[in-house]
Amino acid sequence: QVLPAARLARALARRPCSAQRSSLVARLGAMKGKGKGELRFKVGDRVQCRTGQGWLDGTIVKQWYREPRFPPGQYAPYQVKLDVGSLIFAPMDDDKVVRGATGLLAEGKIPVTVLTGFLGAGKTTLLNYILKAQHGKRYAVI
Repeated sequence: QVLPAARLARALARRPCSAQRSSLVARLGAMKGKGKGELRFKVGDRVQCRTGQGWLDGTIVKQWYREPRFPPGQYAPYQVKLDVGSLIFAPMDDDKVVRGATGLLAEGKIPVTVLTGFLGAGKTTLLNYILKAQHGKRYAVI
């Protein structure tokens, strides 16, 4: 069943991506016809996907994803591996559902520095200097 555009938009606004793989995806007319048009993201791109828990970060692992339970000829534009470990799919190639990650999240890496040394070597002095200096960078200390 293909949903009218207005009803589809309302349904997507409520729950566009789901780790539960809702039946909404099976009804999307936007998924018909593998290979129609260019997709915005390539395999390996870092994205944020809208889920029931809000926007979660992940990586595109497959384009034109298909599950056996999908009706013949229907595909999801992307399969996404979320950083929390779940594999989900994005039912549409749209910013309401999946968007490019920005900042450090785009790289999927956060720089880390481990400060070690012998007792009395000046670790605390160096750390205090780094934290008090006006260099425009932000740090977290654990």
